Amino acid sequence: MLTEIRFAGLSPPFLTHQNNKTLMDAVRDGLKVVARSRTVENPQDDAFAEPFNLDEGDADRGDRSPILFTANASFSTASASAAARALAHQKQTMSAAAGSPDAGSECLLSILAEPSYAVSVRAVGGLMLWLARSAALAADGEASMGMSNPALGVARVLPLQLDGAVLIPPQVFSLLNIFGSESHPQLGGLGRAKESVSLCGILDCTKSALGAQVLREWMRCPLTDHAQLVRRHSTVQLLMGVEPAPFEALRDSLKMLKNIPGAVRRAREHQASTNDWLHMYACAKAAYNLRQTLRNLLGSGVQQLQQQHTQSGTGIALTAGIHSLLFDRHVDSAPETQHADHLIDSPSDSNAVLQIIRSFEAVVDVTLSGRDKRLVVRSGACETLDDLRKVYEGLDGALTEIALEEMQALVARGLNIPRMYCAYYPQIGYLVVVRKRALAPAGRDLSKEAAALGLDMDLLFASDEHEYYKTARMRQLDDELGDIFSELCDVEKAKIALMQREIVPYFEALLNSAWNLAELDCLMSLAKVCRERQWTRPDLSEIVPLRSDAPLKLEYEDGVHPITECLVPGFIPNSLSMHTGHVGVITGPNFSGKSVFMKQTLLIVYLAQIGCFVPARCARLPIFFELFVQMRGFESCADDQSSFSADCAQVAQALFRASPRSLIVFDEFGKGTIHTDALALNHALIEYVLHFAPDDRGAPLLLCSTHMSELLPHLPVSSRLHHFHMQTAEPQGDEDHTVFLYRAKRVAMTEQLESSLAISLASQFGLPRQVVRRAADIETSLRLHNNIGCRDAGKRVRSHCVSVLRMLHRFKDADMDSMSDAELLSFLDELVQMLAH
Repeated sequence: MLTEIRFAGLSPPFLTHQNNKTLMDAVRDGLKVVARSRTVENPQDDAFAEPFNLDEGDADRGDRSPILFTANASFSTASASAAARALAHQKQTMSAAAGSPDAGSECLLSILAEPSYAVSVRAVGGLMLWLARSAALAADGEASMGMSNPALGVARVLPLQLDGAVLIPPQVFSLLNIFGSESHPQLGGLGRAKESVSLCGILDCTKSALGAQVLREWMRCPLTDHAQLVRRHSTVQLLMGVEPAPFEALRDSLKMLKNIPGAVRRAREHQASTNDWLHMYACAKAAYNLRQTLRNLLGSGVQQLQQQHTQSGTGIALTAGIHSLLFDRHVDSAPETQHADHLIDSPSDSNAVLQIIRSFEAVVDVTLSGRDKRLVVRSGACETLDDLRKVYEGLDGALTEIALEEMQALVARGLNIPRMYCAYYPQIGYLVVVRKRALAPAGRDLSKEAAALGLDMDLLFASDEHEYYKTARMRQLDDELGDIFSELCDVEKAKIALMQREIVPYFEALLNSAWNLAELDCLMSLAKVCRERQWTRPDLSEIVPLRSDAPLKLEYEDGVHPITECLVPGFIPNSLSMHTGHVGVITGPNFSGKSVFMKQTLLIVYLAQIGCFVPARCARLPIFFELFVQMRGFESCADDQSSFSADCAQVAQALFRASPRSLIVFDEFGKGTIHTDALALNHALIEYVLHFAPDDRGAPLLLCSTHMSELLPHLPVSSRLHHFHMQTAEPQGDEDHTVFLYRAKRVAMTEQLESSLAISLASQFGLPRQVVRRAADIETSLRLHNNIGCRDAGKRVRSHCVSVLRMLHRFKDADMDSMSDAELLSFLDELVQMLAH
C-alpha cells in the first residue's frame, strides 16, 4: 500500500495514502510483474524511450528489465474522469462531515471541469483504478491465505508545486496568445503549420531549430529562481550592447546549428547519415570558433559584469551556457534549459570539441563528402587507400589497352570480333563486353564459335545490347587486381569507423556545446527584440518570506501590451502600482481597454520571469509563483460545459491554489448569469481575497474588471482595495461618438461612473438605426423606472391624441342651437365614433 503518490501532469496534484510503503517501491514491484509477464510496446515518442531502471538490489537478483510505458484502458478519458470525480466527491463529502474544507478535492473538481487538464485527470483517475485493482487482487490473495486486507482509502488530495517553475494553467497560454499556430498560406492548409500572431512569434528571431526549441522551453516554464533570472537579464543586456553589424554576423553563423541531439542519438544507434556527421562536425567547429568571437565582441563588459556579481556575492554573471562558451569552466548551477540532454560544460569540453574537429578533419574530406552525400576519406589520410585509389583511377586506361590486346589475340586464333572492350564490375570482376550489333551476320553464337576453336571464353550473361564473357586474361586480372572497388570501400569504411569510434567518447561535450549554442541563439533573439522595441530591464525583488505587513510592490510605468502594440498604431501606454495582497477593481465602458490593461500586466510579469526585458519605461516586479486567469477565449461545441461553468472552474482553481505570490486576473466574472447573482459573486470574491491571509503571510494580488458600478459603494473600506477607471472624453465639434482615451486612472471607490456606452458602440459597429433608437428608448425607460411597453405603443398614443383633437375642433365649430333633435343625436353619435377610433 502507498504512503505518498506523486505524478506530473499539466496540473499535477498528488495523493497520499495511509500506510508505509513509498510510491517508487510500489511502482517498481508493478513494473517487475509486467517485465516478467509480457513485452511492452515501445512508443515512438523519444520522451518515453528511456528504460525504467530498477535499483541496484534488483539488478543483483537479475530483475533489471527495460520497461517502456504505453497507453492503457484505465487511463482513457472516460474511465479516468469517472474515477477522479468519484475520489473528489468522496473527499468532499468526508470533509463536509468533518466540518473542515478540503482544498485538494475542490482543486481536483476544478481541473475536472477544464478540458485543458485532460492529462492530469487521466493520471489521477488511472492511478485510482490501478490502486483499486491492486487492492482487489491483494485482498483475494490474502483471503485465500486466511488473512484480512484493509480497504483502500485515500487520506487526502494535495496540490503539488513544481520547484523553480511558475504554475501557469494550460488555458492561460492561449488566453494570453503566448503560443499560436496557423496553416501555411502557400500550402492551402497542408504541411507544417507556422507560428501565428503571438508572443512566441514576436520573440522568436532564432536562426536555428535548436535555438527555437530552447526559447519555447523557456516560454513554457517561466522561472522563480531569482539568481537564474538575473543571469538571463544580464546576458541579454550584454548582448544588446554589441554593434548591429557584428551582432547579425554572429547570429548568421548560428544557422549551421542543426538537430545535434537527434544526430548524436542516431550515431549511438549506428543509424547516423552523412548529414548527421557533417552537422556534428559543423557544430563542433562553430562552438570552438565562436568562443573567441564572443570574447572579442563582448570585451571588457563581461569582466566588469562578473566583478559586480562577485562583489555582490551572486556568483556568475551570465547564464550557464554562455559562461561555458566564454570561459570553458564548469558552472555549479542548474542548467538554463530544462532539456534532459543538456549538461553543464566541464573544463575539458573545449579540448573535447577540438579533438572532434581534429579527428574529423584528419580523416574526412568535408567538401567531397557534402558533394557526394557520403563520408569520403581525404587524400593522405591512409596510404593503403591512396594506393587503391590510384589503381582504381588508372583502371580505365589499363583496361582499354588490355581490350585491344585481347581482341588481337582472339582474331589471331581465328575468332573474328570487330569491336569489344573490357570492363570492371564490383563483386563480378573483369569481363569482355561485346556489342551485339557488332556481330555479323546477325545471330552469331560467339560462345559456340569460341568453343569450336578451343578458346577459353565463357558467356556469363547477356542483356539486350551486350554479351558478357569471362576469358583467361580476365581471370588473370581477377587474381592480380582482385575486387578493387569493394576493397577500396572496405578500407574507407574501416577508416571512417575508426574515426567515428574516436569521436563517440566526446559526444557529451558535443551535446553541451550544441545546447550552449542554442542558448546563445535564444538569448540573441531576445536581445534583438528588446533592442528593436526599446524594452527595459525589470528590477526583480529578491525572494524573501512574505508578511502581510510588508508586501512586495508591482510597479511599472508606460507599459504596453507586446502583441497589441504590433497591431494597433499609436498604442496608449499605461502605468500600474500595486502591492501583493491588494485588489484592483477596473471599470470602464466597453471597448475602453480593460482586458488589454490586465493582459498587459500579466505579460509584463511573464516576460520578466522567462528572462526577457519588458515593454515598459521602467518596472519593479516581485517574483510570482502562480499566474491565474479567468477569461473566456473561444467556445466550442466540443466543450461539455457552459460559459459560466467554465468561468467558475477557472476561478475555483485560482482561489484554491492561490498563495501570497499569486497574480490573479478575473475579467468580468459573472457576465454569463443574471445581474444580481453576478453582483453577489463579485462582491463575495473581493471580500474573500481581502480577508485571505492564512498564517499571516498575506493574500494574492488580484485584478478584476467589471461593468457593475453599483458594486463599488458596497465593497468594504480597505487600504488594500483600489479602483482604476478607463478614461473617456466627451465628443467635441462634429463628433457624435465618445472618445476613448485608453488610460487607466486611479479614482475613488465612490466616484460616479458613466454607463458602459454599449448602445453608442452598437451604432458605431453597424447595428441598424431602428434597433439602436429603440434600445435607447428602452434604456431611458428602465433608468426612470417606467414601463417599457410594446414597440408600437407610442404610435397608438399619438393616433388617439389626434382623434381627440379632431373631436374637440368639431365640437367647437358645431352650432347645436340650430340643430333639431334628430340632428343633435346624429352629431353626438359622430363624436362617439371619433373618440372610439
